[in-house]
Amino acid sequence: MRTKTQHFYSLDAIRGFSAIIIVLYHWRHFFLIGDKTLPGAFDKTQLPLYTWFAILYDDGALAVDMFFLLSGFIFFWLYADRIINRKTSLRVFFCYRFTRLYPLVIVTLLIVAFLQWDMINLTGHYFVYQYNDPYHFILNLFCINSWGLEKGPSFNGPVWTVSVEVLLYIVFFLICRMRLHKKWILFALVAIGALIQHFYTPIGQGLYSFFLGALTYYLYKWILKQHNGQKLLNIITVITILLWVMILTEYKYSYLLLTWKKLVHQHLPHSSPTFADSSFSLCRNVFFRTIVSPISILSIVLWETSTGFLKEKWAFLGNYSYACYLLHFPLQLLAVIVAHTFGLRLEMLRTPYALLLFFIILLPLSLATYYYFELPLQQMLRKKILKKREPVIIPGANAIT
Repeated sequence: MRTKTQHFYSLDAIRGFSAIIIVLYHWRHFFLIGDKTLPGAFDKTQLPLYTWFAILYDDGALAVDMFFLLSGFIFFWLYADRIINRKTSLRVFFCYRFTRLYPLVIVTLLIVAFLQWDMINLTGHYFVYQYNDPYHFILNLFCINSWGLEKGPSFNGPVWTVSVEVLLYIVFFLICRMRLHKKWILFALVAIGALIQHFYTPIGQGLYSFFLGALTYYLYKWILKQHNGQKLLNIITVITILLWVMILTEYKYSYLLLTWKKLVHQHLPHSSPTFADSSFSLCRNVFFRTIVSPISILSIVLWETSTGFLKEKWAFLGNYSYACYLLHFPLQLLAVIVAHTFGLRLEMLRTPYALLLFFIILLPLSLATYYYFELPLQQMLRKKILKKREPVIIPGANAIT
């Protein structure tokens, strides 16, 4: 088994597909009553091509945890040792993170602020995210809009994950600089994340998955050092396949849910009618986030390290992912404004044709944004901030958000 890799193209692919999954999950925005709330009895089968994408429409929110998980893995792979050994300074680290994330955050913030102003003048209400006032604008401006200071989601709502990422970067840098990257500390941070999530979901969710990604990286690193690494890879691959077979067949046939309901009925006969469903859903989500996602990442990166089965041509999937994630809500908002302006029925936005057209616009726009806005601006800002005359070399994996 090879033990070195310069870039995980498989993780680029996962990031790209995760961004698309989030867009599909947010397609429900077009079904909101008064552009604000979902109907009490929302029929998900109305979503375009639901029979094909049902699992993504229903559970696509879990892709957000995948973003945090990937960030944890990548940052401990790419930066941890360099920070620990003082080869990457605070200034350099945060310069790279600032120039990667902030420009598109600001641009989309300004776009959404203008579009929401147009929306409220046109309809008398905002679209989806309601806290679009000066206070929340300032929170978004400083990327602290999901640090517990907000009254609710605001402006470009998906940016909440970027806000949490910024906080995670601070925690990550401090841990590495203070040499607190011990495995038991990482486990403790995962547990703290699980606890915080009960009180404040965004930060808890981020902590939990980010440091679970860190532990996944250290497990990957340990496996590479074993003399029977190929055998371990084969075992992990089989386990991964079996887990996904279980996930997909359970989604299709609900055999585990039915078994769980029987057990609850037998042993907790006086529990509420919804207890079995809610408790099973919680356990299923925790299982997916804690076991299925990490082992899937581990299996894929081990295969890539062992065989190099993915090449540089797959990098574009990672390149468009950040712009795709941040641009999809402004594009949705623009679509609704156009519909209201020209007196078009919003039902047209709920069709497969609208979904296809949306992606035909979004994906090329995201790629163009990366190559003609994000990348040139990153290079320019890094030269200015770091005051280097030579071209700034951007690490291959620094596109993680």
